[in-house]
Amino acid sequence: MFPAGVTTRKIEVGPALDLTSSVSYAIRVMIEPSRALIWNSEPVLGPLKVYTIPAGEAGFIELPVTNQSGYRDEKGNVIDLEPGQHAFYYKMSVFYLRNGSVVKQNPAARVILPAGSGNVDIDEMVHYTSSVAGGTISVPDLWTSQLAAAEAAAEAAANSAAEVSEALEDLEEFVGESVQDWFDAHPESVVSPQSLSDAIEAHENDPTPHKAYDVDMPNLTVLFENGLV
Repeated sequence: MFPAGVTTRKIEVGPALDLTSSVSYAIRVMIEPSRALIWNSEPVLGPLKVYTIPAGEAGFIELPVTNQSGYRDEKGNVIDLEPGQHAFYYKMSVFYLRNGSVVKQNPAARVILPAGSGNVDIDEMVHYTSSVAGGTISVPDLWTSQLAAAEAAAEAAANSAAEVSEALEDLEEFVGESVQDWFDAHPESVVSPQSLSDAIEAHENDPTPHKAYDVDMPNLTVLFENGLV
C-alpha cells in the first residue's frame, strides 16, 4: 500500500450516531497531504484520498506518520527533522451522510499523525501549529501553544470590541458638538415658529407677491375638497 520502510498508523473513524434521533450516519473523510513526499524514489501518497465508512460501522484509515525521518520532497531533497518536528501534515475534511446526502460537515482541519502504538481516534487527532522552519513543520508543546493562541485571540477580540464601542461614543459626541457649533455660528439658519411667521408676513407684504400667493393659482384645499385631485 505504501513504500517499504514507511511507518504507518491507523485512524479510527465512527460510528456516527445522532443522539436525538438515534439515526446512524455514514462518514466520508477526505485527506490530502500538505506536500508531495518521496520514499526510496517512490511517491508516498497521492494528492487526495477519499474514504467512506458505512453507517453504523467503525472504520480504520491507515496512513504514513508525519514525523518519520527519511522523507524526501518532490525534488529529491532530504527533509531533515529535529526531535518534535514533522515533515508534513494532513488536510482533513469530515462529512456525515444520510442516504448519500451530506447532513453535516466538520470544519476542515490540519492534523499531524505522530508515530506511536495503537490506533488514533479521528476526534482526538492533534492539530499542527503554524511554526515552520526550513519547510519543516515544528510542533513543540502543541497543546500549550494552542491554548496560548486561543487566549490571545480572545483577548484581542475583547480589546477590539471595547475600542469599537469607545470610538462610537467619541463619534457621537463629536457629531453632536459639531452640529451645535454650526447652529451657534449660523443662528439665522435656525427655523422657529417666529422666524417662519416673519418670513410669511414678509412675502405677504411684498409689493411683488411670491407665486405661492398668486390668487390665480388654484387653491389646493378647494381642489381636494371637490375631488379634483
